[in-house]
Amino acid sequence: MLYVIGHKKPDTDSIAAAVAYSYLLNKLGVEAKACRIDDVNPETEFVFNKFGVGIPEKVFNSPEKRFVLVDHNEFYQSIDDLKEEQVVQIIDHHKLNVSFLEPKFVRTEPLGSTCSIVFKMFKENNVEVPKEIAFLLLSAILSDTVIFTSPTTTEEDKRIASELAEMLDFGDLKAFGIEMKKAKADLSSKTARDIITMDFKEYEKNGKKYAVGQVELVDLSEINSRKEEILSEMRKLKEEKDFDLICLMVTDIINQFTDLWFVGEDWIVVKAFGKEIKDNSVHLPNVLSRKKQVVPPIEKALS
Repeated sequence: MLYVIGHKKPDTDSIAAAVAYSYLLNKLGVEAKACRIDDVNPETEFVFNKFGVGIPEKVFNSPEKRFVLVDHNEFYQSIDDLKEEQVVQIIDHHKLNVSFLEPKFVRTEPLGSTCSIVFKMFKENNVEVPKEIAFLLLSAILSDTVIFTSPTTTEEDKRIASELAEMLDFGDLKAFGIEMKKAKADLSSKTARDIITMDFKEYEKNGKKYAVGQVELVDLSEINSRKEEILSEMRKLKEEKDFDLICLMVTDIINQFTDLWFVGEDWIVVKAFGKEIKDNSVHLPNVLSRKKQVVPPIEKALS
């Protein structure tokens, strides 16, 4: 049995890719089960509930288990205590930051969504995509490309989404994408810690430990009213986990900008973005992608 898992603090792409790829593996004669290693966010819950698909159950590590990693490859983003020999395959669209003593099956492509890669693998293996899987794949592509506005979006992502939409006789993709983001953007019941860690990834570079969270919103008024509360909680988290820097991308998907809130070593932010700091934040026009527009400048600043 292979356990197909996405990363910690999973997004829609991570969970949908696990479900879709485990289905494909089973069709190809490989026993596999989609699982999650952390709680899902409101957007993912909305997507799965909309089509009546069950959210994968949580899995815990044990030495005999073997894993397929989707939407990630770095061990600190994966299940706790993961060992090299437990990893059988990797399907991902992020930069590789892993090395193995023995060969592994690794499929990475510079696409906007892991689910775009998974869809291609269905086609390459002549496996029909069931409607519920097609819906999850389409939702994940819309989510990870921020409805095709993220700079990570490729023409191939758009082509695949169009093909999936045609298979499903789907209507207005932009309207559905905004509906998904609104589900994720409901912060009324969320604590400050929930908001910070809802979509949160940890990194290390040259001895510096940092993290970047992101909230994608259609209206920033509510979160802006809670800025001091959230920054205070970011400071607590920084001390608890001994980070050098914590950033929170407060992203307006309609007006297409990010206000990057941060606590910690501000010189990193200044060097990375060359922007004036005001109230522990910098304004970043046309910035939507953590993977392509926020993490690389920080990594360069730490190099």
